[in-house]
Amino acid sequence: MRIEFEMDGGLAYMPGLAKPVAIEVDQLPEAEAREIRDLVAATRFFERPPQTDTPARGADRRSYTITITQGAERQQLRVTDPIQDEELRRLIRLIEAQARTARRKGAAGQSP
Repeated sequence: MRIEFEMDGGLAYMPGLAKPVAIEVDQLPEAEAREIRDLVAATRFFERPPQTDTPARGADRRSYTITITQGAERQQLRVTDPIQDEELRRLIRLIEAQARTARRKGAAGQSP
């Protein structure tokens, strides 16, 4: 399973955090990979419409674009805060944490 993750907007927009990140779930520790897979299944990610949680008005809302490829299936979903669905919110927070880790690893590998 491959996850592509992007964030946009929010009160303190930071371009470095908006860069898309790819996460190879099969390369994560087993417990983390299992949790992501379980939440993808629980949220019925591949059955959702491309946009969910239509935002209330406000320029400070953060939005997330998540694209998951699993075998022959590929689905892109755009979600805006506040996220009403508890399991979807947990999935996005978990992916967001993995994206932060990936960014830190990428920054550590760059030469000044």
